[in-house]
Amino acid sequence: MIRFLEPGGWVVAYAVAAAAWLAWAVRVEAPGRRAAWRVAALAAAAGGLFLLAARPASRAPARERGAILVTPGASPAAVSALAAGSELFVMPGASARGAAPARDVALLARDRPEVTHWRIAGVGLAPWDVETLPGRVSFAAPAAPRPGVDRAVWPRALALGEELVVAGSVATGGGSAVLELAGPAGGEGAVELAPGATAFELRARPRREGRQLYRLSLALDGVPVASEAVDVAVGPRDPPAVLWIEGAPGFETRSVKGWLRDVDAALVVRSRVSRDRFRHEAFNHEPVDAGRLTPELLAGFDLAVVDGGSWSALPRSDREALRTAVAAGLGLLMPAVAEPGDALGAPFEGFEIAAVADLEEREVRGSGPGLAPLAPLVIPAREILAGPGGRVLVRDEAERALAAVSRYGRGAAAISVLAGTYRWVLRGEAPSHRRYWSRLLAAVARPRSLAVEWLLPGGPVFVDEPLAVALLAPARWALTVTVTGPEGGTRPLPTVQDVVEPRLWRAELRPRAAGWHRLTAGDAESWLWVQEPSAWPAWRDRRALAATSLRAARGAAAPGPAAARVARPWPRGGLLALLATALAALWAHERWLGAPPGGRPTRGSTA
Repeated sequence: MIRFLEPGGWVVAYAVAAAAWLAWAVRVEAPGRRAAWRVAALAAAAGGLFLLAARPASRAPARERGAILVTPGASPAAVSALAAGSELFVMPGASARGAAPARDVALLARDRPEVTHWRIAGVGLAPWDVETLPGRVSFAAPAAPRPGVDRAVWPRALALGEELVVAGSVATGGGSAVLELAGPAGGEGAVELAPGATAFELRARPRREGRQLYRLSLALDGVPVASEAVDVAVGPRDPPAVLWIEGAPGFETRSVKGWLRDVDAALVVRSRVSRDRFRHEAFNHEPVDAGRLTPELLAGFDLAVVDGGSWSALPRSDREALRTAVAAGLGLLMPAVAEPGDALGAPFEGFEIAAVADLEEREVRGSGPGLAPLAPLVIPAREILAGPGGRVLVRDEAERALAAVSRYGRGAAAISVLAGTYRWVLRGEAPSHRRYWSRLLAAVARPRSLAVEWLLPGGPVFVDEPLAVALLAPARWALTVTVTGPEGGTRPLPTVQDVVEPRLWRAELRPRAAGWHRLTAGDAESWLWVQEPSAWPAWRDRRALAATSLRAARGAAAPGPAAARVARPWPRGGLLALLATALAALWAHERWLGAPPGGRPTRGSTA
């Protein structure tokens, strides 16, 4: 297959110019001089000029040609061992003798299309950079990350009274570590890690609303090595009004009831005593009779919680009332659902409960976007299979869904397989209990207005790095997202609506400066702090190591099509020879053969 290296517009212009010149040259020839071979020579000359300008190339099998890309952290000895007979390029922040500087990976890949094997030394490349390298990628000399906090996650938005939990790990190099989390008012908490330990979890409780910066400091063997910024935006407390429906009083209800009372939530509990008799409790809510569920009753709540055992036992009229209320905006949550294969029905038909292997029970440690890892919990061996439009709220270490939510009309329905979460409270791990239930209730509860839910990553964000922004908004909106940077300028972000979930919108932000950035969509806003490019060095090292290792494993196992065939330009010498031969033939005919009878006289002839 033939392609041209020049842009398509120029190729068309060159072709038109060559055709016009050929037509003019043939037309001005005397009729007797229009011999077939002379027209062919003129056509060859025009074609040679066109090909020289358009630069044709053919797709051909690539010959193995390697290059070394040196990234920060690469040792000189490792680079010297790799560099023999290969081109050497060095990224900013790294050094290597005799290496050509590479400011941008995409430009390097474009300027070196003949390279089919990239060998990387050092900590590697960021995910978006390593994916731009064509051909095969191998991690020839990976380096260890710099000492520091190499993994961290925290929620970007909290309600006043909720805990800020920062969880992650540190690269200690084998020594002891002390981490401290300090807020605007001073120290909030500290933890000391024994030699060899890496995981940590720190908690703080913001005391006021508004944007706040915390500092996460790390000292290794008594020497301070890092002080990183942790941002959080604290909003007003606005707990939902909850109707809890259970088959019989249980420990789960008691533990959640205590937490909801602590956050001043309105709660009504309906417990079945016998077939047609119920016991009611009300906290921060006027007493009501919820023995029969009606649209008027359900309209006074933001969320209904129905335990898995009582959903199938509900009268059909109650189930229909709940379905109608969810379609009108109510949130519905079913924790600790029934056995695998049970038909859940609307509004839960988008979910399926599946058994995990041949286990009866398994220990899980749930986490999710912006959700710090929860304490371990032994649960029945089940997982949730969410269909199109489903969104996972909590997943385990193997990426199996433990809790998920899906839209149903104007409301939402969610299920969970985390049974017996009250055991967290009994074991003194109440923060995990609060985080888990706060995540579920916030994701499902009826929005107080046409609210926007921002889905932002829970780790650091850096200057001039792409950030995936997602948000949930009413599907009928023509959504416009804007960002305002610390310099005060406001610019729009192009958004794309998800084809499966019309409420889900995606955008990409590439911050231009460090500091607070305000994201707005309609009347909703969200804040995030953008870090300097030099912040969180260990975190960036670990990210680069993971991305490069993944790309290298994929490239070595199955090289892509770009690694198999490359565009090889036609030799310019051959094109010049074609043009010179055609012009020489025309000149020789003019010089020695002269004109035929009736034609224009040639040089040296008489009229």
